[in-house]
Amino acid sequence: DGVVGWVTVAGNQGITFLLPGGNVFKVVSPVELTEDVKETEGQGKVRILKEGEILEVMEWARTSSSALGITRVRAKAQGDGAIGWATTADSSGTVYLEALEVPTPSHV
Repeated sequence: DGVVGWVTVAGNQGITFLLPGGNVFKVVSPVELTEDVKETEGQGKVRILKEGEILEVMEWARTSSSALGITRVRAKAQGDGAIGWATTADSSGTVYLEALEVPTPSHV
């Protein structure tokens, strides 16, 4: 409808109101793929996701390791089919996964 404006993505209590659209993400910085949604350093690691890998998001979740929370996704790596949880960005602002834009069909 062409409407442009502002939205609140997350509330001050860490509640997420809006998540990135689409379900395909690209790894922009190496990050662990883990078996559990909770971040547990070194435990339950499936493998390290490498920069440039493409992931299909299967499920969204949040953890509360900080006041703002951290968004994690359960995803499947396109290359080897590995499935696990990965952090999209940490509380310090480091981005690990970015949503890929899906081209919209042109109307004729």
